Amino acid sequence: MKVVFFDQLGCYAAVVAAAYMAGIIGENPQTTEIIKLDTFAAHHDWSPGNLNYIGRNSQNEELYTLGIGKRGSLIAASAQDLCKIMAGYEEIKIIDVSAYNSPIIKIAAYLKLNRMLQRTAVFIAAYFLKKRMPQIVRKVRY
Repeated sequence: MKVVFFDQLGCYAAVVAAAYMAGIIGENPQTTEIIKLDTFAAHHDWSPGNLNYIGRNSQNEELYTLGIGKRGSLIAASAQDLCKIMAGYEEIKIIDVSAYNSPIIKIAAYLKLNRMLQRTAVFIAAYFLKKRMPQIVRKVRY
């Protein structure tokens, strides 16, 4: 099975959730651990649609992240329906974690586009996602 975690840009809560499921980070990671994740805060503009492979979990499921912009519910429903009509293909589970990108994280994502504020913005986003880890862990356990 493939598991796709999505948020607005596919590189904030989605990366943290997928990294947790892959065992790359634990339930209570340090802010620096989040910052060091390969695709964390890896956006250069506001374009959604990037699909990134994160790794495999203990059940050998492939874990991905996807940026979906502001149309999360529409895309999730469409993707599930598409999977239904592709009989014989591998099962795909889609998990929306965009709610864990708080307004502060969204502001940090905006600030990250300013070259002089990039490091500060990434730290702020990682810090506030660390605070949301208990909720993210509850959401992704299945």
